[in-house]
Amino acid sequence: MVSLLLVLAMPAHANDGPLLSCDTSVYVDSMFNSGSGDLEDDDCAVYSSSCQQPAGSPSPDRWLQFNTPGDVWVEMNSAIGVGLNMNLYVLYGADPGFGGTCANEIACIDWEFNNGQNNGVYADNWGGEKSVYGGLPDGATVWYGWDLNETQPGDSSLSVDLSCCWDRDGDGTYDIGTENLCPLLEASPDLIDCHDDDPLNFPTNAEVCDGQDNDCDGSVDELLPTFTYFRDVDGDGWGDSASTVTDCGPPAGYVDRGGDCDDNNAARNPGLAETTCNGIDDDCNATTLDRPDGDNDGADACVDCDDSNPLRSPNFNETTCNGIDDDCNAATLDEPDFDGDGSNACLDCNDANANISPLLTEVTCNNIDDDCNATTIDRPDGDADGVDVCTDCDDGDANNYQGNTEICDGQDNDCDTLVDDLDPDVDDTTGAIYYADTDDDTYGDAGNTIESCSVPDGYVTNANDCDDNLAIRNPGETEVCDGIDNDCDPTVDEETECYDDDGDGFTELAGDCDDALNSLNPVMDEICDGIDNDCDTRIDEGTGCVDDDDDGYCEGADIDGDGQADDCRDSSIAGDCNDGDSAVSPGVTEFNGNGVDDDCDGAVDGDAFDADGDGYLVGGGDCGVNDATAYPGAPELADGVDNDCDGTVDEGTDNSDDDGDGSSEAEGDCNDVDADINAGATDVPNSIDDDCDGIVDEGSDNTDDDGDGFSELEGDCNDADPNLYPGADEVLNGVDDNCNDLADEGLNDVDGDGYTEADGDCDDNQGWANPGRDEQCDGLDNDCDGEVDEGTCSTGGDFVPAESGCSCATPGTTPFAWLPLIALVGLRRRETQR
Repeated sequence: MVSLLLVLAMPAHANDGPLLSCDTSVYVDSMFNSGSGDLEDDDCAVYSSSCQQPAGSPSPDRWLQFNTPGDVWVEMNSAIGVGLNMNLYVLYGADPGFGGTCANEIACIDWEFNNGQNNGVYADNWGGEKSVYGGLPDGATVWYGWDLNETQPGDSSLSVDLSCCWDRDGDGTYDIGTENLCPLLEASPDLIDCHDDDPLNFPTNAEVCDGQDNDCDGSVDELLPTFTYFRDVDGDGWGDSASTVTDCGPPAGYVDRGGDCDDNNAARNPGLAETTCNGIDDDCNATTLDRPDGDNDGADACVDCDDSNPLRSPNFNETTCNGIDDDCNAATLDEPDFDGDGSNACLDCNDANANISPLLTEVTCNNIDDDCNATTIDRPDGDADGVDVCTDCDDGDANNYQGNTEICDGQDNDCDTLVDDLDPDVDDTTGAIYYADTDDDTYGDAGNTIESCSVPDGYVTNANDCDDNLAIRNPGETEVCDGIDNDCDPTVDEETECYDDDGDGFTELAGDCDDALNSLNPVMDEICDGIDNDCDTRIDEGTGCVDDDDDGYCEGADIDGDGQADDCRDSSIAGDCNDGDSAVSPGVTEFNGNGVDDDCDGAVDGDAFDADGDGYLVGGGDCGVNDATAYPGAPELADGVDNDCDGTVDEGTDNSDDDGDGSSEAEGDCNDVDADINAGATDVPNSIDDDCDGIVDEGSDNTDDDGDGFSELEGDCNDADPNLYPGADEVLNGVDDNCNDLADEGLNDVDGDGYTEADGDCDDNQGWANPGRDEQCDGLDNDCDGEVDEGTCSTGGDFVPAESGCSCATPGTTPFAWLPLIALVGLRRRETQR
């Protein structure tokens, strides 16, 4: 007999099968229809693989479901009296189907029992094998199944026990509530978790000062070092030295330093600076004076206007013009104004004359220092021309003064009241050159000039006249057909009927019908363009778009270039295959036997003539009677012609869109057999150049778009910026440069002491620790050099503060008793900074 026992953890609720909880034991005997007897009495009368569990979903009593995360414990025992080959599967995940393998399942425990004949001896009572599969998620479905083959009749039994072991907090130990259902805890009681909802509390864990039983031994915070803490009623960070407790950590309302002289007033503690003249001991230090006399001048700081200067006191007399309130009396003037001109005696060069003061403006040419400034000149030379303003006619322009030379500039340079040409002494070489205009056509003669400050009569400013004796010749004239260069350009008769303007060898007088186009003249060939190219008054004669033989038909030239004959330009009909013979046209009757296509239907003498010599007649399927490349079976060419006469043009060539995606190879399609690949497609991440641009998967997570050596799949957190990638140097910019989800790590000065971790700050959360600090006797590495109290503590014991300085005590001194010294050091530092 083979039996199966299952005990599993599950709360019950409706589903396709039973849902079990860990406080319920369920015994299931459903492997066979009969629960007792030998295998030969069950369904497996033939001992073969027919006893295998059928493929597909198991019956409802062969699966269970967890709603609590945990581990599955499996124990199997069997007593096999005959040759039995059996595999048992325990799985979770998708419906396994039990195909006799664990290969495709999410998780699988597979035991194989092969208890067949071995040297003539049958084994018996095999079992005791155990295993744990851990980490079942919430809502996991557990399946079990088997296959077996008993080769000989006999009695066999199999017991399988599946139990649940809860580890809710994932710390590797199990809920004490599952002790009876988790065989692990029978052999290893140290795996029993006292608090399975908190990963910080489990057996073998280290106890920390947090008010919890971290190591599950029933005691809280045991064997931890304790310290003295001081009650801080006013919450100013300083405690009452007379009110203390001892604990491993500070209780609420307690701090690790005492010394507060008034623990009900947060405005009084050793960490504050003394406020003078308020009658209060702010810093809890009686030696700090409330009314000090800082400069020892006999007046304390509460009455002295400057208690840092012994030369200023209410006890002194005022000294004028020293910029100091010597007697601390604002009513006593340091800078009096005796003449009342607004300038005090310290600045006024004549404080007895109100007309002389630094506040006044200097009056030139009166020989008085009006503004008390020797650098302000009484007789200045404003334009630095050597003549002062008192005599210069224009002291703002160095070009104008007595004795200067008159030049052409529109000013009275020599101060004689005469300007430029009106002054007989003017230097006319400083003027301009003007040109004689003899023929009065406003254009001057370059060979006839004069120098003057302004334009004289009969002269002009330009020298552009090519003939100053003939008024019809100048640059402003229009060229006429007279054999003279009228416009001085120097071409003669251009743009007149006497001149070949388009350079085709013909003038209008010589028969050029359009002398602006060199394509129209009497020797040009006529083309089919609706223009009289040869200037014979006839249009398009001799071309394919007119009826030259007057038989009512023209050739029908392909004027628009679409490969098809167009309509004629006259009243004739297109289709004449010989416009030089009026006996040949679409309107005549074919005359057989003359070797001529009389009716222009493409067939000569009744389709009995192979006009293009390609071996095919019209009756034989020739679709191009005059095209030797077009006939049935001809190779298709990219020429816009149906070469193989199958009704399709250019198929299979670069001009053809073979996959129907709207573009051919000639139009940029790099794969004309796949309609999803063309120049207009969108590139998707599939390792294919979908848009035929030569780049594969651009813009996807597979591609390094910014060229920094990393794609998104390779960890690039910004593939549009080549400066951001894994391994980049972090800089102080508020950006995660190296893609580690941290910005500016080690580069910010957290405690504001002027040093970052990159600068060597060994504790960037405390301002008392940085490379710029002096080492203090405080048990700390203040200067971040890796040594503690070097040069300050020599006995090797715990440091303790003294009334002044520091000292070292033997071991056993109360911990943290040195903290007030840190406060004193900080206070002295703040006072120094003030």
